[in-house]
Amino acid sequence: MNRAGEPVRGRQVETERMMLMEKHTDMTETFRDMNILVVGLARSGTGAANLLSALGARVTVTDIKPQGLLQDSIKRLDPSVRVIAGRDAEEIFDEAGMIVISPGVPADITPLSRARGKGIPVIGELELAWRVIQRPFIAVTGTNGKSTVTTLVGLMLKESGFSAVTGGNIGNALTEEIYSGLRVGGSGCRGADYIVAEVSSFQLESAETFRPKIAAILNITPDHLDRYGDMEDYINAKARIFGNQTPEDFLVLNADDPEVQRLESERLRAGGRGPRIFHFSRQREVEGVYCRDGKVWCNLRRAGLHKEASPNFPLASVDGIRIKGAHNLENAMAASLCALLAGCSHEAVRGVLESFPGLEHRLEPVAEINGVRFINDSKGTNTGAVAGSLKGLDTKLSHRLDFGIPGHFIQTDDGQLGKCGRRDLLQAGPHLRAAQDHRRITGRHHVFQPLGQGPRDRFGNLRREFDDQPTLAVFLQQ
Repeated sequence: MNRAGEPVRGRQVETERMMLMEKHTDMTETFRDMNILVVGLARSGTGAANLLSALGARVTVTDIKPQGLLQDSIKRLDPSVRVIAGRDAEEIFDEAGMIVISPGVPADITPLSRARGKGIPVIGELELAWRVIQRPFIAVTGTNGKSTVTTLVGLMLKESGFSAVTGGNIGNALTEEIYSGLRVGGSGCRGADYIVAEVSSFQLESAETFRPKIAAILNITPDHLDRYGDMEDYINAKARIFGNQTPEDFLVLNADDPEVQRLESERLRAGGRGPRIFHFSRQREVEGVYCRDGKVWCNLRRAGLHKEASPNFPLASVDGIRIKGAHNLENAMAASLCALLAGCSHEAVRGVLESFPGLEHRLEPVAEINGVRFINDSKGTNTGAVAGSLKGLDTKLSHRLDFGIPGHFIQTDDGQLGKCGRRDLLQAGPHLRAAQDHRRITGRHHVFQPLGQGPRDRFGNLRREFDDQPTLAVFLQQ
């Protein structure tokens, strides 16, 4: 039996781990003395530059921002890394032996297109991490819910006794995690049983050989259309998560999401050597994980796992899942399915579902003042995220106030979310004091605080912004 208590999958994990270790080449020699350009100096760019430098490459980083605005990132760079900032240094693109782009850098800008035309490899930070570490990946993408699902899967793996590293679009960049491991004399995550990665469409754009053992697409709604030409381009980027998967791999899909189901019917039902597909659903019984009669049920017989279980068995009570709301039920089911496919025990999965309180700034209770309940959902960065969160509350939406940072204001029209051209600015200071001072906020209301305004790095380190300055509020009348 393996550490997870599941004998069948446990042997598979160990076999796959040994095969990957044999396949893995010495990345120090692969990159040694190579002239590599890293484009973009945010978290991903810093991690990529430091990792490549540690592997023996000659690294240059370029960023269009002035050097004065990049001091925090520059301080985190290895001294051997050269920095060119504040100008279009197109000549350095032509001199590179390889180019690594950060997720925020569009892959079709002219210097990159010209470099590809000259045969210079252009990859992303996710692809770099995959090539360096070569461990089994569990990759989670979707418009909403990625961070919650990624965190849940990591906790379930660890509760089952697996060694797991969580990163990507959540927390530290994967290259930063690998580099940190190398700095302390370790293997740079190469000894991990699994890498659990939240991956965005931006990261997937530049994926070439990336092949997760388990991939999940949670949902697809319009987002980042300022970057993509249309919705199809956005969906195409998401679909790259399973582009290299084989029948040895698993793909987890939302059976209730129309765009995900369209993607499956158009690209995965025509035969071929694609991954084994399992679903999660709140609405119907599926092969995978589903909700019925107030319980979360599992059906994983075809996966070749958990053979001691009946074809359909209850995993947990819906009421027993600590994170609440319809969207969080979907997140819980998606995470459970990924974890079970990875070999986690039922007991570990159930234990995490019953104990996990949720992430900061996601439907996070703040306080109740004068009958007003404050709920912080300041990481809701698009209308789909806001709508999903609201579905989880048993109240009707009244209205939302912008607390000072300009953004997309959303109000209701007969209970529906929509854009509004007028902002109701509340300038009364910190949000709790503002709620006490603003006389209209009285009675039995819920206050919902989403960010709701596009890229997370628009205002720099928004993790700090979220702690110090809530941005938006939605009032819910019971």
